[in-house]
Amino acid sequence: MEPQRSIWEALQHLRLGSDREQWDVHLDAQSKFKKEHQVCLVAMGLNLAHQNPAGIKKVLQGAWAAKGCVDVKINDDGTINFYFAKNHVDTGGSSL
Repeated sequence: MEPQRSIWEALQHLRLGSDREQWDVHLDAQSKFKKEHQVCLVAMGLNLAHQNPAGIKKVLQGAWAAKGCVDVKINDDGTINFYFAKNHVDTGGSSL
């Protein structure tokens, strides 16, 4: 029983780095994490000959009254990513 007691006492003062200086994550890594973990809606026009991505972006932002609340990225493949800063609770019917 004595060896277990000596191990237990040795572990009582184990720090595992908790007494070291705290480190911070760079701001660019924080913003990248926030961007990658936002709610994202991906949209694409059904007929790209008549529905261009820039027009879809403008119409959907206007329909949602979301200008300034949503970051938008138009991708090379014609899809549009809408990144929402906050999760919103649906309180009724759709506005579209």
